[in-house]
Amino acid sequence: QSFTPDQIRRAQEADEVLTRVLWYKSRGRRPNRTEVKSEHPAVAGLLKQWLKLHVDQNGVLRRQTSRREQLLVPKAYRPLVFKELHQDMGHLGVERTLDLIRDRFYWPQMAKEVEHFVTEECE
Repeated sequence: QSFTPDQIRRAQEADEVLTRVLWYKSRGRRPNRTEVKSEHPAVAGLLKQWLKLHVDQNGVLRRQTSRREQLLVPKAYRPLVFKELHQDMGHLGVERTLDLIRDRFYWPQMAKEVEHFVTEECE
């Protein structure tokens, strides 16, 4: 299943963590240390990656590393990512599933969530 950029943007805006990061990005300046500390740990963790984060021409929040550009996945879409890249790919193990997800996607605590999902799903 694929989503339009507009659907992804709306889902990011509805996500309690990503909407805060989008708000900071809309201000056009990096949050200071006090602002970062005042946020939920998941928000703070993303804000600490400020230079890797950008909003594309469609208003979608992305993360750029030296090797890839990743879509920041709203919590509501994570089960779909797991289904597509774990179940539909033949129930791959934790590391392979995580590699496939990392190629295109990112969210806080991703490795821990993938490990939990794969071990719960495949036991």
